[in-house]
Amino acid sequence: MNIEKADDCNMAENAAPNCGREVEFLSPVCPLVPSNLKENVAVPNPTVANSEDNQNSPVEIGANVLCLTGENLGKRKREEMNAAQNADVEIEDPLFATRTKKRQRTVEKPKKVNGIVKKVIKKASSVLEAEEDPSIVKDPEGKARRYQLEVLVEAQKRNTIVYLETGCGKTLIAVLLMKSLAHKLRIPEKKKVAVFLAPTVHLVRQQSSVINLHTDLRVGEYFGSLGVDTWKPEKWQEEINNHEVLVMTPQILVDLLTHGIIKLEVIELLIFDECHHAHKKHAYCKIMDKYRDVPESCRPKVFGMTASPVIRKGVSSGADCELQLGRLEQKLDAKVFAVKDRSELESFVPTPLTQGIDFDTPTVDVEEYKLKLQAIAEKYQQFGKARHGGNDEQFKDYEELGKKLQKSINRFYNALVYCLVELGLWCAHKAAELLLKNDFKDILSEPDMDVVAILKSAKDNFLKEAIEVLKSPLPKDPCSTDQEMDTAVALGQLTPKVKKLVDVLVKYRDVQDMRCIVFVDRVVGALVLSNLINSIKILSFLRCEYLAGINGALDAPTRTFQDQVILNFRTGKLNLLVATNVAEEGLDVQGCHSVVRFDICKTVRSYIQSRGRARRPGSDYIVFMEKGNDKQKEEFKAIVQSESKMIESALDRAGDQVTQIKPPSVVPVEVFRVQSTGASLTTDSSIAFIYRFCSKLPGDKYYTPRPEFIFSEEADKMHICTLKLPPNATIHELVGPKRKTAVLAKQVVCLEACRMLHSMGAITDHLLPVIDDGKVEEEDIMNLKTLKNRGAGTTKQKELHGTVVATKLRGSWGATEKGHTFHAYTLIFSPEEHDTTVYANFAFLVETKLDDDVARLEVELALKAGKMGRANFYPAGEVALTLEQVKDCKDSQELFFNGMFSKILTRASKGVAPEPSKGLVTLSPHKSLVIATDEDRSRIWDQNKMYLLLPLRQVGNTEDGVKVDEDISTSSVFAQPDIDWECVSRTAEAARSFRSIYTPTLGNSSSISEEGLDIQPPTTSSQVENGNLLMAFGVTSKVSNIVDTVVLTVHTGMLYCITKVLHDRTAKCPFPESSENEDQKFSSYSDYFRQKHKQILLYSEQPMLQAKQTHRPRNLLARNSVNGSGKGKKKSKGTSEESDNCYIELPPELCIVLGVSDAVVRSAYLLPSVMHRLDAALAASQLREIITKDFPHPVIPVMRIVESLTTLRCLEEFSLEGLELLGDSFLKYAWSKSLFLTHHEKHEGQLSARRCREICNAKLHDLALKRDLPQYIRDEVFDPSRWVPPGTHCPKILLCRCNLKNLNHDQTEDAEDDEKPKQIQKVVKIGKSCANGHRWLCSKTISDIVEALIGAYLVDSDDSGALNFMTWVGMEVKVEQSLVHRAKAYTACDPTVNVGADLEGLEGRLNYSFINKALLVEAITHASHQELKGGFCYQRLEFLGDAVLDYLITRHLYFSHPGLTPGRLTDLRSAAVNNECFARIAVKHCLNKYLRHGSGFLLKQIEEFVQNIEQSGEIQKTSSFGWDGVKGPKVLGDLVESIAGAILVDTGFDLETVWVVMKPLLSPIVTPETLPLHPVRELQELCHLKDYSVVLNVEQEKKMSRVTIDVSIGDKTLSATSCQMQKKTAQKDAAQQMLALLKIEGIWHPWKATVVEGPHTPAKVVEQPFVPPGYKRKLDNLREAETREEKKVKLTFEAPQDSNFVNPQDNVNMSCSAVLLCSDEHRKEIESEGQTVVVPA
Repeated sequence: MNIEKADDCNMAENAAPNCGREVEFLSPVCPLVPSNLKENVAVPNPTVANSEDNQNSPVEIGANVLCLTGENLGKRKREEMNAAQNADVEIEDPLFATRTKKRQRTVEKPKKVNGIVKKVIKKASSVLEAEEDPSIVKDPEGKARRYQLEVLVEAQKRNTIVYLETGCGKTLIAVLLMKSLAHKLRIPEKKKVAVFLAPTVHLVRQQSSVINLHTDLRVGEYFGSLGVDTWKPEKWQEEINNHEVLVMTPQILVDLLTHGIIKLEVIELLIFDECHHAHKKHAYCKIMDKYRDVPESCRPKVFGMTASPVIRKGVSSGADCELQLGRLEQKLDAKVFAVKDRSELESFVPTPLTQGIDFDTPTVDVEEYKLKLQAIAEKYQQFGKARHGGNDEQFKDYEELGKKLQKSINRFYNALVYCLVELGLWCAHKAAELLLKNDFKDILSEPDMDVVAILKSAKDNFLKEAIEVLKSPLPKDPCSTDQEMDTAVALGQLTPKVKKLVDVLVKYRDVQDMRCIVFVDRVVGALVLSNLINSIKILSFLRCEYLAGINGALDAPTRTFQDQVILNFRTGKLNLLVATNVAEEGLDVQGCHSVVRFDICKTVRSYIQSRGRARRPGSDYIVFMEKGNDKQKEEFKAIVQSESKMIESALDRAGDQVTQIKPPSVVPVEVFRVQSTGASLTTDSSIAFIYRFCSKLPGDKYYTPRPEFIFSEEADKMHICTLKLPPNATIHELVGPKRKTAVLAKQVVCLEACRMLHSMGAITDHLLPVIDDGKVEEEDIMNLKTLKNRGAGTTKQKELHGTVVATKLRGSWGATEKGHTFHAYTLIFSPEEHDTTVYANFAFLVETKLDDDVARLEVELALKAGKMGRANFYPAGEVALTLEQVKDCKDSQELFFNGMFSKILTRASKGVAPEPSKGLVTLSPHKSLVIATDEDRSRIWDQNKMYLLLPLRQVGNTEDGVKVDEDISTSSVFAQPDIDWECVSRTAEAARSFRSIYTPTLGNSSSISEEGLDIQPPTTSSQVENGNLLMAFGVTSKVSNIVDTVVLTVHTGMLYCITKVLHDRTAKCPFPESSENEDQKFSSYSDYFRQKHKQILLYSEQPMLQAKQTHRPRNLLARNSVNGSGKGKKKSKGTSEESDNCYIELPPELCIVLGVSDAVVRSAYLLPSVMHRLDAALAASQLREIITKDFPHPVIPVMRIVESLTTLRCLEEFSLEGLELLGDSFLKYAWSKSLFLTHHEKHEGQLSARRCREICNAKLHDLALKRDLPQYIRDEVFDPSRWVPPGTHCPKILLCRCNLKNLNHDQTEDAEDDEKPKQIQKVVKIGKSCANGHRWLCSKTISDIVEALIGAYLVDSDDSGALNFMTWVGMEVKVEQSLVHRAKAYTACDPTVNVGADLEGLEGRLNYSFINKALLVEAITHASHQELKGGFCYQRLEFLGDAVLDYLITRHLYFSHPGLTPGRLTDLRSAAVNNECFARIAVKHCLNKYLRHGSGFLLKQIEEFVQNIEQSGEIQKTSSFGWDGVKGPKVLGDLVESIAGAILVDTGFDLETVWVVMKPLLSPIVTPETLPLHPVRELQELCHLKDYSVVLNVEQEKKMSRVTIDVSIGDKTLSATSCQMQKKTAQKDAAQQMLALLKIEGIWHPWKATVVEGPHTPAKVVEQPFVPPGYKRKLDNLREAETREEKKVKLTFEAPQDSNFVNPQDNVNMSCSAVLLCSDEHRKEIESEGQTVVVPA
């Protein structure tokens, strides 16, 4: 059982061996061949062709040949079967197949290979094959045939070229040879590899799979479509280290050797598949040329494989054969080896019967049709000139277009003429139809879509007219019957040759599992014949498809189509292929019963390899020949005889020495070599390298960089070549030395250019163009799918970082036993003007003096019910406190803040002992005290945060202890704060008293018992005298001193504000029922306190106190106040506004009066937010100090630093977004300026790539880490419940359980990558910090901070301040002033060049006169305009101008709209800084008239754009995106940017002058009121607001991007698709279409209903239907509104009058209307002026 493999694998197919190689005429009784083939051509027997008789007596076609009768054929069959039975070896494929024994009758189970079920059926002596699993045999050595081992032994001795017929298993020999050398490939100390070269991609893939399957060697495969041409040397070195066998196409190895990436010394074995290609300038020859440059001891072993060592038409004699074989041997430095004992070989290789078929010459004259086709072709070859007004000679691109048109039309004309002459009129017509349907690679590969459209239009029109010419006399189907075919031949619809092919194929009707290949010369022939065969009814048993190479220019199939055809042929879905020579070699094609040469083979190689496709027993090789064409027959006879001569010559080649043939005299090759890498270029390769170098230079659709050559001939007949490189190259013009021929002169000047480019650093030591990779793509306006980007500076990467502690809050006074002097700052709370709420002020005492702006910090607070408040710090000098005062302050602060924001007394769960906690004094297994003793106080008084917050005394007409002063904000120091020491002392005493209750060891008589606290005084009086109440510890207090103050309950340790005394309610009164106490009933208040709190009330006759419990503080820094976590939680008791109305009743004897007013409590709720902002300011001040220490410059406000460190996640009224936007634009400008000045020789592409590397997020992230900036970032919403002032225990703080190994390291979220460790896949929380300040940050946030800090220094300093900060952070952007002067004086253009532009007129439009006129000339010169002298274009200036305009416009928008949200500011920038906007500016100011270029296509597009703008009115001229009408040429936008860059350089980089010049050109600049929404952004926001599902899909179709957007609205799905060259353009168009569809559904963006500004009074949109893009808007009618003051204005939207306008939606009415409301005054003004009301559409 045998399996077909490639030509170079063992492919014997269980065939009966032939006992001879005679070529015979087939008898009519042959079961596999037609029985009525009348014209038979005999071919000489190859085995006797070399005999003397045969050589002296030429064999004549058709004379003295052996004809097989039925008896002879039967005899031959019996002999073949007997030979098979008596053979010493079994008939099998030794590499892939299992054994097949005679008379075996089995049906094997289907096998599944690569998802394809393949089956082999064996029945008696006939084999019906499909395909079998090639992975059965794992040990090829055990399956090798004797002749294969003979070749292997020879190959191990010397370099060998094995000459074996197709199907003899040459690949097996190569595999065995690699296995024999495997030990040398695995020596780690001396890395060696085997390189297997295959001429086609298909062979590379096939051979690599074979080697992988049958060896344990590590194999890598390489070909161009894998992108290996762009791999760097490091990547290649990695591939070499990781593999032992490299299978590749030969050109890849040529490039690797040329550039010194791999050396021949590293290659142990070099295998050449199909080595007969080694002739002339084939890549095989180039490899061997470098092979000879290596010392013999270091050369690799060479092994070549071929089925035909001669590739010419044939050999004329034995000497000629010897010559050709000798040349191949000399080229490959190897000896040709052929198996001498051919008996075994011939038993495995079935030889088909070769027969000739004569066909008649066509009798119908088709000259008339040829003339008509020629006339049509000439017509459309002038199509481009007619289209462009006959300006072909004016521009090079028009000239090139004319050549492309001529070439394209000629190709189609020749194809039709070929079909007309060779196949007939019907086939020519069918060819035109088929070609019309298909697009062609060479057309679609054009970079300019205009060229694509012209070529495609010319092709389509030519073929349409050709169809009309060819179809008139044709029936629909001329081939239904044999009689109809004869008629078709007589009428010229088909040729006799086609009729003969049909006759041959019909005879295979009854052949089982038939396979056949028909070989033709042309792709169009294969295409038409396959279509014809499928349409003929009498050939319905055939399933036909065409097969051609993928690189053909005319209707070449794709690789996928080619692979599918081969697979279908192998599995039986197809049984006939009409193929070009691509099926001769390089493709794994199924062995066939018959091979038909419809077009005769031209070379001996083609003859041998096409014949080798007929590998089944009794197969046929049929050759079509024209009757009477003796020349053709003689040529074919010579080809057949050449095979015999080759076999004889190969068998006679003895000795070990390679034949040496004296080569013809050649010119010595000059070489340029880089010694460090070994890379080299020669005169032969220099021209190709220069073309490659130019292809890497920046270009656009109007200009493709390529070299130009100018030749001149001297008087001495010597030639000189002048090389002109593109204007953005390092060198522009080079004159070469004299040479004898123009070709040599061209080669030498290119080689000299390579030397110069290398010396100037334009090419590397590996002789590769310097390409600055790493250009970062800008983020799309809308990303509907999750970004796949990962790594530093991305949102995917998360990093653990710490939080800085402000050093100015540190203090050592907590541990001293003496008084201390503090720096005092008054904290004043001010409500809104009409808010009568009273707030107490505080004194803030700290050991270290604060910076002045921190000391005068102002904090805006968002109070309840939408009210706003303000907190101001003011310096108040120094305050000296005694030791007793310090102790009172600490005791007071401990009690007050723990009572307000934490708990003084904590209770553990029943039966559970409390965990030890910081600052807790343990009472019992069920109770803990927060207030610590003096010895344990250090636990809650951390030296890193030591400050006091003390209430100020309220005094009469003064404001909370601070005298009101009109100049309060300007005074340097306020009077010392009037601290309310009475309040502090009473609170401190209450703290000590409370502590004494729960710490009896201190000596206090109070104790804790099961009956409660013993705190009542020893008295029996229960009467309240003189309006006083008995409080805890027997303290008597007046009722007036209790109301509106704070008390501490001794039984719970909680603070309450007393609102009033309930004189009508005592402890004996019934206890109110409550849902909380349904399970337990209380008869009275006394009963409640006895049972619930185990307190027996002694003074139950006293009135109860109505109290309100203190609640949790809120985050007052956010405009929309949030709770502690920043997320929407359910309101709970004590946190909602309802809690303000929830009161409880307390008995006086359980309360300690603290002497703290409710105003102090009210202010205390503001303290967490205020102190949080102060902490941020102190950290920012600390960072500012560090920066200023290294680079002194003007100090910027601390709140600007805070803003630059605050992210949106904090939910505060400011964030870093605006500053980041400003800093980003300046960062781009600063680097652009630096690179422009310091890299004068770099072109725009290299500068852009370097800039991207310097400003990318990954680089900024690394710089931020080096300066420890992450610790200053504020990325967490403030949670007041976690605020921890000194002396306070916070129960809600998150204990630190962070793995400090992750500190400052990344954590990449990649849930989709299952290969990553699970610990890396876990999701981290962002916006939460532990007790030690550790938190996870997005890596991109760290990068954003750097840009925001740059923006901060720009706002409050100047450019120098920002540059100083950039230098501090590690960016070397500062440049020497000498570079600026050099740039100002630089002249790019030659002074003698005729500029051809009105520079004075342009300067007048700019209102600026250039000092250096050459800068202006450079700025207006496109790359397509090349002068004979000098080389320059605007690309470098455009690179600089792009950055400066970006920065200047961003700066203008930032300062012009200070209150704008960062998101809206970003929208403004996007609308103002874009190429479409600049293109309209260029047209508006007629700058396009001064553009110097050499492109006809560019001129045409500019003219169309200008015409469109002029017809669109003022609105379209200032449109930022240009959605309507013609898209603006990018060149016009670049022109504006390059002019800005030229002005910048000419002014010595004076930004203010540039802005003065450019602002009038850019005006009107977009404002928030005139801001248009980008369609993509609009769709994104609309779907987000409406909660619609939106899916975006992007597909690449050749050079086009197809974008499809699907929006789901309930059960309905809307879809929009756009296909454009650029993905962003396709996204915009698809989004625009989707918005149109949504508007039909009555859905549009809320922005559509916003205010539209008019001249005076804005008009509000009331009704806004769908307005199709491109529609004009005009005022139609006015009618009164129902309201008194407003009128309704009706507008209609009409389709433009342009006949080319296409309605984007067929179901959209061409007339729409909208109704607006406006004031009566505005309505009259509109009516009188006839003004058009602009409605945002």
